[in-house]
Amino acid sequence: MTPETDRPSCPPLDGECPPPSRDAPAQWREAQTVHIDVRGMVPPQPMVAILRLVRSTPPAHIVAHLDRDPVMLYPELAELGWEALPMPGEAGEVRLLLRRVA
Repeated sequence: MTPETDRPSCPPLDGECPPPSRDAPAQWREAQTVHIDVRGMVPPQPMVAILRLVRSTPPAHIVAHLDRDPVMLYPELAELGWEALPMPGEAGEVRLLLRRVA
């Protein structure tokens, strides 16, 4: 596991490291921001995990780490009064800043 990502490291095969498969998201807090890493989870688990976090005592900000653009998540977030803003992330990662719409 690498401390920066809490994901297993592997030697690249054909230039790619296959994403790990997991059943639960990784979560950690940095100041007022909660990170949720749903990479490697099978849809719809990433969306369910993110919406569960948003609905539970919401932190000031959530950073979601995903494998792909969560197109189905955006209308669900809007209905709950949240927005998703793209952020720079690792290669092959979609990283979104989720925050309440004022």
